[in-house]
Amino acid sequence: MKLKNITLAIASSTMLLTTNAFASDGTVNFTGEIVTSTCVVSNGSQGVQTVNLGQVSARSLATAGSTAAATQFSIGLSGCSANTKASIKFDGTPDLANSSILAVTGGATNVGIGLYESDSATALPLLSASKQITTNEQGAGTFNFVAKYVSTGQVTSGKANASATFSIIYN
Repeated sequence: MKLKNITLAIASSTMLLTTNAFASDGTVNFTGEIVTSTCVVSNGSQGVQTVNLGQVSARSLATAGSTAAATQFSIGLSGCSANTKASIKFDGTPDLANSSILAVTGGATNVGIGLYESDSATALPLLSASKQITTNEQGAGTFNFVAKYVSTGQVTSGKANASATFSIIYN
């Protein structure tokens, strides 16, 4: 009988501990909408687009935060309704020292690739929506961006490649 009571006491206290582990401190609601008619990425922007940042001297990226090889690129939309409002969000592997920029592969260290709005000064961190555009009456529009190498420390030489995917966000 004593063994049965001890077993019951252990089981009861285990259940109490387990109940506390599932306590709720809050709620997160996720909302969104799936639509049937959206824009399409224009020819020339579809598939894989390569932006060549070229060769850059490690000396031009001597201090953390310095940038080099500013290179413009565009992503076009077509087939939208007139006056559609949209932005773009880039995703990719973030740099360990600066999660706002893309990590590079190929050998170079302490450098990543930063994405910027068309003014080349306004940074566009990964997973953040770009400046919004409004399509024209024909349902077309173009996003203009700049990519740059961004130093996160003393840069060493080597290949410095990265890739990103993007999603269109309709507002």
